[in-house]
Amino acid sequence: MAGVPGNNQAVDMNHVKPLSDLERSQEGRIAAIQVETPEELQCLTQAGAVPGAQVYMMHADSRHVLFFAHDVELAVDHKIASGILVEIASMAGVQTVS
Repeated sequence: MAGVPGNNQAVDMNHVKPLSDLERSQEGRIAAIQVETPEELQCLTQAGAVPGAQVYMMHADSRHVLFFAHDVELAVDHKIASGILVEIASMAGVQTVS
């Protein structure tokens, strides 16, 4: 399993949930990433999906998740999205994406 722990920003783990569980239009900040392979992790980080990045949920179904990270639209498999842990803006006072 490949992963990136959260960065040095304080994260309230009581307000963290998988990206795949966010509802449409929910916003937050990536707290940590746990994926199956180093290649998956590399693709995410190259696209800007890294701990501390602001995210905005666009759409999720049983197979895919569509979201914005650093103003880049990303689509990932539901399984990968389950490993992207997000601190929810409305629950933790995270600044919203503008």
